[in-house]
Amino acid sequence: MPEKTIVTWTVMISGYTRNGFDAEALDVFWRKQIEGIEPDWVSLIAVLPACAQLGALEVGKWIHFYAGKFGFLHITCLCNSLIEMYAKCGSVNQAWQLFDEMQESDRAKVEPNEITFVGLSGFLDEGLKYFDSMREDYNIEPGIEHYGCLVDLLGRTGLIDRALETIMNMPMKPDSAIWGSLLSSCRTQSNLEVAVIAMEQLLELEPDDVGNYVLLSNIYTKLGDGTECQG
Repeated sequence: MPEKTIVTWTVMISGYTRNGFDAEALDVFWRKQIEGIEPDWVSLIAVLPACAQLGALEVGKWIHFYAGKFGFLHITCLCNSLIEMYAKCGSVNQAWQLFDEMQESDRAKVEPNEITFVGLSGFLDEGLKYFDSMREDYNIEPGIEHYGCLVDLLGRTGLIDRALETIMNMPMKPDSAIWGSLLSSCRTQSNLEVAVIAMEQLLELEPDDVGNYVLLSNIYTKLGDGTECQG
């Protein structure tokens, strides 16, 4: 086999992360360095999703340190990936600190993941504040993924009706991910009424997804009435 280059290793890492083999991606990342090939900023971006999925915060911190040491932190897409990694690992303060440290000229290019990381960490007040600040402070219009995070945040904190209201007032059509998030929150919060509304929407968007039926059935069962959702 021809000699492996940084490009070869990066392609392997990226392929593993895209297909959900996150542990294998990290293994290749470390093996590459053992063989004396130092990562470039592209390979750092390739491996960060694996850190996020595995909750490998210490590895993510090392990548952040390495990126700073070798002058990569001016690369916006790398900073975006680091922010997302910190968010998914529940490290809200470090995610927001990195966002603040980015050069002012780069901020408008940053994918506004502040809503994502406060949502994942369950900080309601901060989540609402950052959602509003996207428009007010950075002139960034929230996209459907940000509304999805807000719905998830409201649902997991028990504000099911407010989550539904947010969906109904979205400037774009809610997708199945948003309705699925609401349905999942309804199960946690034992809210059958809104669950039925979410299920009706999901049936229109994903009529063949049996997982939605299972989730609704679980809600009925949790509430002690399993007979109503039998065919």
